[in-house]
Amino acid sequence: MFEQLLAVMAPVLVSVAIGYGWVRSGQQFPTNFVSTLCLNIGTPCLILSSLAQTHLSIQLFMKMAIGTFGTILALGIIGIAFCKVKRIDWRSFVPALMFPNTGNMGLPISLFAFGQAGFGYAVAINVAVSIVQFGLSAMMDAERPLMALLKTPTIHAVWISLVFMFFQIPLPTWIENSTHLLGDMTIPLMLITLGVALASIKPNNLLAGAVFGLLRLAMVIPISLGVGWLAGLSGTLSSQLMLQMSMPVAVYTYMFAQKAKRSPELAASRVFISTVMSLVYLPIMLAIIMSLLPSAGVGH
Repeated sequence: MFEQLLAVMAPVLVSVAIGYGWVRSGQQFPTNFVSTLCLNIGTPCLILSSLAQTHLSIQLFMKMAIGTFGTILALGIIGIAFCKVKRIDWRSFVPALMFPNTGNMGLPISLFAFGQAGFGYAVAINVAVSIVQFGLSAMMDAERPLMALLKTPTIHAVWISLVFMFFQIPLPTWIENSTHLLGDMTIPLMLITLGVALASIKPNNLLAGAVFGLLRLAMVIPISLGVGWLAGLSGTLSSQLMLQMSMPVAVYTYMFAQKAKRSPELAASRVFISTVMSLVYLPIMLAIIMSLLPSAGVGH
């Protein structure tokens, strides 16, 4: 079991450490360029190629998406209610509660832990999370939200994938090979960028970040399992949903808070501490999932 967990976590930790050490050693890293490249080219190609390779059915995709939307909605309702009671700005609190890091950490962990099939489920969850993220960002920041969404390549990759899945049309070989090649660069770049972000942000209130991370995890596990059961997800799919939604707070929430000037220091502490904490609880969760679902081991 230890070797399995090491095989899953080592590539993630090494890649993050490279980004962290790169910046700490005084080297330059073009964060804006890499982030834009991953967002506009890498992620759309990853979505197209991964969904094509896993041959995920439209019915299964929709089940995973419904489970994800339901979990995000439940967390959002709880977060807004909490903010109203405490009279704090929901825009600096709710996104951190709703959006896990299903991209930088969730995708590679599922790929190494559950193979190509599990990776397809993780992509479906990441797509659903991204839709809500981009939608919320467009509604809150853009003067013309619909145009902002239409200019987002990831949204187009989603509907194109859904069309191909619904009509069961295989991707042309040249498109599949091209998107596979470009999509393959995305995960290591995202992990290295995560390390760069962790080295760059300066969390102040570490205790508040730790409390937030623990409370979020305590809510996410039962909510995701409950929503998964209501959505009719099997044990394997339900565990994937729980695992992905238990990922640490997305770096996106820090960038969003910094851009909007809404408590970026507090957002940084939530991202940083939840990521550090995940290095402890994610191997435990993976060990439990792998022991309960032996067929979901590494490479299967």
